[in-house]
Amino acid sequence: MAQGSLVENHTVSHNVNMTTQWGYQRQLDDIAGMQDFALQQYGRKPTLFRPPGGAYSTAMRQAVAAAGLKAIVTWEAKANAGRMDYQYGNSLRPGDIVLMHFRPEFAADFEAFRSAQVAAGLEVVLLEDFLDVA
Repeated sequence: MAQGSLVENHTVSHNVNMTTQWGYQRQLDDIAGMQDFALQQYGRKPTLFRPPGGAYSTAMRQAVAAAGLKAIVTWEAKANAGRMDYQYGNSLRPGDIVLMHFRPEFAADFEAFRSAQVAAGLEVVLLEDFLDVA
């Protein structure tokens, strides 16, 4: 947190099919398990949830709320394999949420993001502050 970033909830399993393969209780267990892990490892429970793959359902929304999270967050752009992919348009826009994963290519992904951010003339802000949910 001293560097300005927080760890949020993305589930323990990262099962991108959990909304169709799992019922409410299994989803809740996975989401709440990440809440407990984050508290143990980082000293705080996440406030935001990003569903693996981006899909969510009524059961997942109920599980997210039951786990104590304040919002489900999706994304408009992603840094992947050293390039940027956009759901809308071909550049970053004010308010865009960018998806990145900690993978071996993270340095290249981050560089692609930074180039896009600078080209768009945008400032990076902490998502919790932007959404006012901290």
